Amino acid sequence: MCIRDRFTPLGIGDRYWTTDNRGFNYGGVRLHLYPDDMLKIGKLVLNKGKWDNEQIVSEEWVEESTDFQISTDDIIPYGSSYGYYWWKANANNYDFFYANGHGGQFILMAPAVEVVIVATTNWSGLNDQQAGLLWYNLINIIVNEVLVSFTKL
Repeated sequence: MCIRDRFTPLGIGDRYWTTDNRGFNYGGVRLHLYPDDMLKIGKLVLNKGKWDNEQIVSEEWVEESTDFQISTDDIIPYGSSYGYYWWKANANNYDFFYANGHGGQFILMAPAVEVVIVATTNWSGLNDQQAGLLWYNLINIIVNEVLVSFTKL
């Protein structure tokens, strides 16, 4: 299904988002975006729902969606709690939250350093174990090498 109008305020055009047999998008999965689209979503969330000085998502919703909703008992690395499609974590004295996709697609926001980090991989042709390892290696690079290179404000 095309998502032509859903991300219009961000300037995100036609993208593919898989739907179920009733025509509903799968929510947190199977959304195909380009890295610059992912960066726009990260900036929107980091700016508490504002885009070009316009509040397009309520600040309350952004705060609630990125806040602790359930404990994950550290089921995945750097994901001690979960909001609404956002994992919340702390590592190397940085609080951050992120969305992630299969095989290593990430939108990570660290408010204390006002940074959005986007990463994508080409996981096609990998089995689930290989894609999981690729995911794990990339999140480690992001958290332990990229994120720590920023100075806290």
